[in-house]
Amino acid sequence: MNSLITRTPFQPLTPFLCWIGSHTFLLRSLDPSSDLDLVHSWACMPHAREFWGMSLHPKAFQAWYNMVLRGPGAHAYLGLLEGRPVCQLEVYDPRGLEIGMKYPVMAGDLGIHLLMGPDRRILPGLSGKVLRSVLEFLFSFPGVRRIIAEPDSRNRAAHLVARQAGFRYWDTVSLKDKEARLYGCSRTEFFPNSTPEGN
Repeated sequence: MNSLITRTPFQPLTPFLCWIGSHTFLLRSLDPSSDLDLVHSWACMPHAREFWGMSLHPKAFQAWYNMVLRGPGAHAYLGLLEGRPVCQLEVYDPRGLEIGMKYPVMAGDLGIHLLMGPDRRILPGLSGKVLRSVLEFLFSFPGVRRIIAEPDSRNRAAHLVARQAGFRYWDTVSLKDKEARLYGCSRTEFFPNSTPEGN
């Protein structure tokens, strides 16, 4: 996956564009005023509701989402494949959150939540390819050293996709709303042939 936009400073509002095979994949900041209805419809689908617990009324969902985005280092993105929305990404700083008390947090750690849309038949293996692109995007920020994910322990599909994308299983942890498997991926694991200074 070759980046079409070179990124050096931490600029979370700057769009990220790369290739997934012969398709363009764009991550841009989520616009709550125009994107939340779509994300809410995804979150209420059976495959998401079982593990995310998001069956809220749209207004309640918007209030919850705004609260999430006020969290430490939080930002949300919409992912588009050839201009078609396919995923939603939340990024957060684990320090000061419950997950940050479940493992030894290090400087440069960043957490993610990835919600895929319903139609993944557009491209075989889309979830894994999107997650690889997300890692490429986040590691384009020099300050990001490790990325963590904590899917529900029952979500076998998420575990498989995480491992395929380059995450390693670290631990099983109990959170207030779920039992989760904690995964991590470091910059050096994602770019094994890079120099210590970066990629």
